[in-house]
Amino acid sequence: MNTTSWILPILTLLMKVRNPGVRVRPLQPIHKPEALELLSQEFCTREPLCRTLGLALGDIRPFFSQLLDQVIDQGLGVVAVGRQGQVLGVLTNEDHFDRMEPIGVLAEG
Repeated sequence: MNTTSWILPILTLLMKVRNPGVRVRPLQPIHKPEALELLSQEFCTREPLCRTLGLALGDIRPFFSQLLDQVIDQGLGVVAVGRQGQVLGVLTNEDHFDRMEPIGVLAEG
């Protein structure tokens, strides 16, 4: 049993009560482009270290792309989807026994 299997029903119920127009779904490859932009934008905007280092969206997209690939493969992600099918939110989890090994600029640090 992974995190998604028990958190998805809880989030679904919460969304039905608080935001009836939003559906919670397992993160799938079809969601990746929008999820990638959302995660990259939010991280770049809100993460103090990102701002301090002067990282741009293009600098962090490769990391989040790799992260999303692994999260999708492991079934450890959830998305909130609006009425028109747009991704409104993303929740990712990490399997500490099968951690992501990033490849690229951010991994070399």
